[in-house]
Amino acid sequence: RFNCDILCAALWGVNLLIGTDNGLMLLDRSGQGKVYSLIKGRRFQQLNVLESQNILLTISGKKNKIRLYYLSFLKNKIVKCQTNDGKRPAFNNLGELQGAKHFKIVKYERIKFLIVALDDSIEVYAWAPKPYHKFMTFKVFSQLSYRPLLVDLTIEEGSRLKV
Repeated sequence: RFNCDILCAALWGVNLLIGTDNGLMLLDRSGQGKVYSLIKGRRFQQLNVLESQNILLTISGKKNKIRLYYLSFLKNKIVKCQTNDGKRPAFNNLGELQGAKHFKIVKYERIKFLIVALDDSIEVYAWAPKPYHKFMTFKVFSQLSYRPLLVDLTIEEGSRLKV
């Protein structure tokens, strides 16, 4: 049961993560359909689970920031019913980005690209594996003559990126 509108959702294994105006919830589809409240008081506009990187990528909050939550942190909230062990942060913001409209993850060979539509620009990030374990700026398209609403990325001729 939900007391607010569902804005977005993403599968995490067999379970469903649900973003609402007032938080992030998990619908346990493996058992009796119990609903867990994971994060309260934050608006979630878009979700994407990257299990191999142990992250949940979101557009959330009043300022529509891109935030990366660690799946291990969310799992601990369900299993152990605790907030955080203090050893690792629960999330990281993607730089100082604000005003995100939409994002898309595109995989090309072994590289994961994150394309973000902002109020007045489009930014492309590439996933940097260990030891960095984060998205790093790849390309920025600023001073656009339009306001992007949706973004996508294709790879042409094996090396050329088309946003």
